Amino acid sequence: MVHTKEYIKNYEEALRTAKTSEELVQSIKAKYPDLTFETGLQLGAKVNTGEMKW
Repeated sequence: MVHTKEYIKNYEEALRTAKTSEELVQSIKAKYPDLTFETGLQLGAKVNTGEMKW
């Protein structure tokens, strides 16, 4: 559960400064290089940056 809380905190921080979904993805991948399911990360980044509607 600690990992999840940390991930959400870091994601929200990255989202505040990212101008595009690609910047957001790169920021998260830099902090968590071993993450899997990149498709989910990319989709979530597009939705959260407003590039795509959910």
